[in-house]
Amino acid sequence: MIGLHRGAVVVDVGANVGDFSECVLAFQPWARLYLVEPLEETHPELRRKFGEYAGVMLDSFALGSEEGEREFFVSRYDQASSFLEIGTALETGAYGLDFTRKEVRRVRIRRLEDYLRERSLERVDLLKLDVQGFELEVLRGAGDALSRTDWIYADAQFQERHKMALLERSSTPEDVAATVRFALDNRSITGTTLLVDGGQHLMRFERDFSLM
Repeated sequence: MIGLHRGAVVVDVGANVGDFSECVLAFQPWARLYLVEPLEETHPELRRKFGEYAGVMLDSFALGSEEGEREFFVSRYDQASSFLEIGTALETGAYGLDFTRKEVRRVRIRRLEDYLRERSLERVDLLKLDVQGFELEVLRGAGDALSRTDWIYADAQFQERHKMALLERSSTPEDVAATVRFALDNRSITGTTLLVDGGQHLMRFERDFSLM
């Protein structure tokens, strides 16, 4: 279990309306939270929830591998909004929700490494990523900040859910080897689960089974 001490730094990338950050504060009310959320229509709710917390900061842009701007696909179900277009798994209205596109807008992208530097954050106790398939792009922009991050909590979404493995293929020996190299190269990783299955564990099936 992740332990958060008083003053722990938590970076919530893809904060949406702040559900994850609410859980953090319920567990550790004196944590310092940095919320990154490009959908400005969620910000009134975020300010309502966290406006009284001096230790909560909110920024309105996205994170990725390079500084710049990119088209962002806003879904009618706003939690599914993404830089990636939805795939057939969501176009059919999965889970009884409307995932169709509401609009396309240009969104600013920053690098995580630069963001942490500007916020004068030398260490991160917990980095949470829920960016609808863009998680690897955020990590590619982290630079050496990953070596100063104790825990990473990521929602494992893949492109097929946004455009049945979600990657339209299973994993290969090369994928597994690359994942092992990633873990070995990042010695600060002490507690994480890396699923290398092409996204199969995220799909719905008629019966349960184990992914080997």
